[in-house]
Amino acid sequence: MKKIIISIFAIPFLNNITHSQLNLVSDIYPTSNNSIPDWLYIYNDTVYFTAEDATNGVEVWRYDGTNAPTLFADINPTGYSAGAAHFREFNGNLYFTGYESVYGSELYEYDGTNPPVRITDISAASVNSSPNGMMVFNSKLYFNANGPGNDYELYVYDGINPASLVYNINATGNSYPTGMTEFNGKLYFSANDGINGIELWEYDGTNPPTMLLDINPGANHSIPVDFTIYNNQLYFNADNGVNGTEMWMYDGTNPPTMVVDMIPGSGSFDPRRFYVYNGNLVFSAIDAVAGNELWQYDGVNNPTMVFDINTNPSLGLHHSNPRHFIEYNNLLYFRAQDEIHGRELWAWDGVNNPVLIVDINVGTAHSSEDWNLSKRMVVLNGKLVFAANNGVVGEELFEYNGCLVNAAVTESNMIITATQSGASYQWIDCNTNTEISGETNQSFTVTVDGDYAVIITSGACIDTSTCTSIQGVGVNELEQNNFTIFPNPTNSNLTITTAETIQSINVYSASGILVQQESKSTFSVEHLPAGIYFLEIQTENGNVKMRFVKE
Repeated sequence: MKKIIISIFAIPFLNNITHSQLNLVSDIYPTSNNSIPDWLYIYNDTVYFTAEDATNGVEVWRYDGTNAPTLFADINPTGYSAGAAHFREFNGNLYFTGYESVYGSELYEYDGTNPPVRITDISAASVNSSPNGMMVFNSKLYFNANGPGNDYELYVYDGINPASLVYNINATGNSYPTGMTEFNGKLYFSANDGINGIELWEYDGTNPPTMLLDINPGANHSIPVDFTIYNNQLYFNADNGVNGTEMWMYDGTNPPTMVVDMIPGSGSFDPRRFYVYNGNLVFSAIDAVAGNELWQYDGVNNPTMVFDINTNPSLGLHHSNPRHFIEYNNLLYFRAQDEIHGRELWAWDGVNNPVLIVDINVGTAHSSEDWNLSKRMVVLNGKLVFAANNGVVGEELFEYNGCLVNAAVTESNMIITATQSGASYQWIDCNTNTEISGETNQSFTVTVDGDYAVIITSGACIDTSTCTSIQGVGVNELEQNNFTIFPNPTNSNLTITTAETIQSINVYSASGILVQQESKSTFSVEHLPAGIYFLEIQTENGNVKMRFVKE
């Protein structure tokens, strides 16, 4: 039976083979100033967002994934267009809120070619109507806006006629319809009618909107938020005034019900930011022991915590506060904070524990200071695009290429095999830093002692394995039971006894590095650091590999 020395170790030169995964797209507001990219939205294969530079203030920018971001529109040439936000595609056009000093904050339209134009002046003169929460339903664009009399209500735009009030839900104040979501052919949102507090409402597109259920009876607010469709049901967060803020569900027919009272009594589980991933409903929630962490719900059993990311007891409930969920390359990416790092980029595969992907702002500093949901991440041209602060350039636009090639290898009987399947392979000699001609299969049969690695290419992603060291190729090896080494462990001398005639002895470290050569059966290893070592004993009839411990 052959016995070989196998070791795996990393070497510096391979760093120039692995592609960089995180890149600063552009320092829009140079040096350490913050351009604060916000409201990222994909339209016509381009990401649109708001940002600030030194010349134009806060305006609308765009990035095509290849060229540097450019100012899209200076909507308010005399100052900041501070109200720019809430992008939404409708009828092939891009709609968003923009601000001009003359008209205030109003609705703008961009057709993909010509400069954007203002299409509403809901509140006369310079009063802000501030359209927000836009949602397409029944081939119309619905949104919340401030109409005459400073009254935020539900408005609609059909793409042709002027935007108009759908219904004055609160006759004495603002109803402020929020979280508009289409479900089962109706539009659902939270609103305040001035009588029942902030509750769940529905609108069929024809008749006046109606309150679906007074979850927290009377003038109290249940404040339903984070509407998400999962398993053909509408899930949301609400407080019925008795059980605290918990997860609720509506099936489109029966009255909405609380899914489970996760913190019995009036305590609040507060499930937020629902996102469907890997067949489950994923969200953040507060556990009385772990704090605000990552949870999941399978639609049948009680929700379970995925992992306690932040375990630092000095932070009180030590919240990790996961949010900004997005699926990318079959993984769930999000921002979270653990006990060592600030708010950074994490990922979860739906099975194993979540992992920190990259510490953008190294150490305990945060790469994202703002937890607003507007700080969303988007996928553009196969890359994850988001705003972040690396501690040098301020908060700017970054992109992550998400290359997650499995660079692990295994070895058996002198054959090294890459774990990643379905990729392209190039085996290399680590000692000479050169490619091995013709060795482009997933497995490589070693014919000469040495150190070997493989460059793995999967799509646009490239990674390189660590080096595998193999000794004893093609040598007739003897059985270990014909040899004895003592004392083992040792702190000084080592003696080998055998009936064979010893020609040479090589001593290797656990990483496969040759550290000593001998020719006599007794020799000193006193100078070696404590650890595990391997002997390669060469005789006139073959060789043998044996292990000893230096204390």
